[in-house]
Amino acid sequence: AHNASVLYSYISSIHQVWLQQLYPMLEKAESPLAVSLYDRINDAVALASLINMTLNRSEVRGRK
Repeated sequence: AHNASVLYSYISSIHQVWLQQLYPMLEKAESPLAVSLYDRINDAVALASLINMTLNRSEVRGRK
């Protein structure tokens, strides 16, 4: 359960950098990486969130 929380934290940080810096830069440069990584990174953060919520139900509820 702890590892799921750490994974979600790391993936969330990567996702924020992706949204705020990397994706806009790659899109502006018309890089094919912008398209090929877009869904993978968004799917990874969604999956990590789901795993974290499933394994750490009490911790996630306490944050609300």
